[in-house]
Amino acid sequence: MTNYTYHINRWCIGFYLIIFAFTGVSCSEDVVAVLGTDVPYSFFGVLSPQLDRQVLRLYSIDGVLEPISPTPIDADVTSVARSNLTTRVWRDSIITEPDGMFAHVFTAPFAAEFGETYEITATRSDGAATGVVVTVPAFSELVVPPKLEKPPAVLDVQVTGTPPNLIRVQVIYHYKFQSFTGTERDSTAIAYDGVGSQQPTSFLIPVQVSRDTAFIRSLVKDRFGVDTEIKVVLIRTKLIVANREWSPPGGIFDPEILVEPGTMSNVTGGFGFVGAGFSLAKSWAPNDTLLVKR
Repeated sequence: MTNYTYHINRWCIGFYLIIFAFTGVSCSEDVVAVLGTDVPYSFFGVLSPQLDRQVLRLYSIDGVLEPISPTPIDADVTSVARSNLTTRVWRDSIITEPDGMFAHVFTAPFAAEFGETYEITATRSDGAATGVVVTVPAFSELVVPPKLEKPPAVLDVQVTGTPPNLIRVQVIYHYKFQSFTGTERDSTAIAYDGVGSQQPTSFLIPVQVSRDTAFIRSLVKDRFGVDTEIKVVLIRTKLIVANREWSPPGGIFDPEILVEPGTMSNVTGGFGFVGAGFSLAKSWAPNDTLLVKR
């Protein structure tokens, strides 16, 4: 068994699992991990029906994880859709990181299908292979209650169907209030990861509006020194419907933990993680958005 030294990106490992495929961002700030392994590759990515091009970041495990020169990598990457056996060949693109390092990004021009299972394989010329099986969640959408004159104490937000996993669930309150200098506008995001329950036809997220606005009011008081009415003008819920395996240890996306190879991995014959999912967002607004001056 040979010991290899890899230059793995601390910021990317965690960030890839959230928005790599949704944004195509690059990475910086390397850390070093020492492993003993003979497997050929490590890769990261997210399959999404919301993209017309799928993206996979691939590292060759041949001494240094990140490529040191802009030369072709010894890897053939293919994917197979299990429902109809459609096979696609992914194309390698060499990108340059902000720090000047080179990296390999494999792409394939297709939109992942809701509910489909894909087998992705990266094969080296000597036959060694790294693979992953990923199932894209079935179609879901966000449903919010009809408008009311004022926000209710609890706003029931539903994700239709039986989503396997919901991550990065946030409720963003847009509001206005009266300060010493006039009417102010601001927004505050409240995390709702792990909140809710599966119902017969949907996953129900009870948004605790009264509790959240009381918390926001305390924030405004601390920041502006005024104890004043908070007028909610918009409540926006956003989240990612993800495959079941997209669950970090303890439910926390901490790059300090995820940077450790094997901590969160669904890859065989290698390291890394390939998730699947899509983002949803929906807004709710009260009919009454006027702030009455005192």
